[in-house]
Amino acid sequence: MIANGGTVMRESIDNNLFDSLVNRNYDWVIEMETATGKLKFLYSNDKMSDSGIDAENISTYEELIKVFRDYYVVNYEKEAYDKYTDLENVYAMLENENCYIRTVHINVGDGVRTEYIRISRVDDERFLICLINITMFLDHDWMTDEYSRAGFISKAEEMMKDPKYSSGYSLVYTNVKGFKAINDFLGTYSGDMIIFMLRDILLRELKPDLLARLESDHFVMITKTELLTPELFERICPQTYIDGSKRLPFAIRFGIYNIKNPNRTIQHMLDRAKLAEKSIGKEHVESFAVCDDKLSTEYSTRRKLISEVDAALANKEFKTFYQPVVDAKTGEIVSAEALVRWIHPERGMVSPIQFVPAFEEEGHISKIDNFMVGNVIDFNKKRIEQGKRVVPCAVNLSRVDFYDTKLLDETILRLDERSDMGDLIKFEITESAYAVLEEDAYLFLVEMKAMGISLLLDDFGSGMSSLSTIGTFAFDVIKLDKGFISQIGVSEKAEAIIKHTIGLSHDIGAKVVAEGVETEEQLAFLREADCDMIQGYYFYKPMSEEEFEKIL
Repeated sequence: MIANGGTVMRESIDNNLFDSLVNRNYDWVIEMETATGKLKFLYSNDKMSDSGIDAENISTYEELIKVFRDYYVVNYEKEAYDKYTDLENVYAMLENENCYIRTVHINVGDGVRTEYIRISRVDDERFLICLINITMFLDHDWMTDEYSRAGFISKAEEMMKDPKYSSGYSLVYTNVKGFKAINDFLGTYSGDMIIFMLRDILLRELKPDLLARLESDHFVMITKTELLTPELFERICPQTYIDGSKRLPFAIRFGIYNIKNPNRTIQHMLDRAKLAEKSIGKEHVESFAVCDDKLSTEYSTRRKLISEVDAALANKEFKTFYQPVVDAKTGEIVSAEALVRWIHPERGMVSPIQFVPAFEEEGHISKIDNFMVGNVIDFNKKRIEQGKRVVPCAVNLSRVDFYDTKLLDETILRLDERSDMGDLIKFEITESAYAVLEEDAYLFLVEMKAMGISLLLDDFGSGMSSLSTIGTFAFDVIKLDKGFISQIGVSEKAEAIIKHTIGLSHDIGAKVVAEGVETEEQLAFLREADCDMIQGYYFYKPMSEEEFEKIL
């Protein structure tokens, strides 16, 4: 047997041991003469022999490749297989590389298997051709020795055929709260140790029939439902990682899907378990949640809405609503915030809370924001041409938008075509989004500023605030979060922060908008604090384009 450029003679070890070692992963090991292409079978397992791939039926490389293709290779790979197994292509690669390797998926009795075709040069006269089953390697996580995502799904689907899993079992998804912060604070070594801690806790406490690491700190398992008690979670969810003098607490969170119908796909069960874990809010007391009918219905509705976004845009179901912003002293409308609303033909008005976060996660939000930018430009363009009053309108940009080059390019092109629109459109970006922008996205903001477009820092004071945020970029307007405003008349500390934030913003040349103003008391305080603009139900709620035109 030849391996990695060295020679291991079969005669040097016991034949049974040789067959045992090879049969673990190899389907065949074949020697090929360079000059003639003739083959010498050193090993072929029973499955390959049964399909005619052995020394009695195959004598040349071309025969080997054709029989294997026709009998095993999955249909959707046959065309590519023909190209990359062509002997000229093989020789061309071997001139530059020591080894030729290609992945192929094959049909076997119990499903699809992943294999390597590996060809290596022994010497000038011989090549060694091996077919290696790598399914087990792909099915297992390199770090923890548990199953990987692919391995878990394959194994779990097989398990669900056993009647015992028709009741009394659950699929459980886990997540470590704040794992990224742990990695950043203590380093990747400590992060890896926490992953091992989590694995051992799950094996010891939940006694899973099947356990896998999906990625990072995310594990999934199938275990008995009776083990998943509130007392267990209360005991194991809070954990502390100790490294010398460092002690870092962390929390494990669990999403649970009770298996009632084993005929459901494993991906369906996993999606529901993840949905349950995600439903545990920051303020939630519990560290576990079970996917119930309500969550399942919400998830199904969400998936349906996502699938309808393109049709909804084509059918003009999305509408632009406007919430006026007024001068704090005079009450005169000085600008507005453009807000998307979905008027669904069957569901009626769909709340943005139902679809905006889902579109952000699925990468569809840029389509909506692109639509909004176009609507605002067209709205003001129409009013200018009609000689009517116009005010600047702000469009919210998602963090995702800054990585959609098409959206950015189209926005710049639109504004270049209408040089008179620069001061009539504004962009709002939340502080949390700004905090994670990379250099290219930051440069987009710089370019917008250069074009005379006002940029607003939204939700200032919502929990991400830091002075460095308003110190690193010259935002034109700072929008105080409504959570701050709601504390007026309730918290003297909050009132002091609001006053100083307004003063600081003025010192750096920015104006201030207070969001969510609803009472006379709030308005009086903000006027006294020299706030520039007010947005909230005290003056105006969001309204349709037609209603907004009437009050301008």
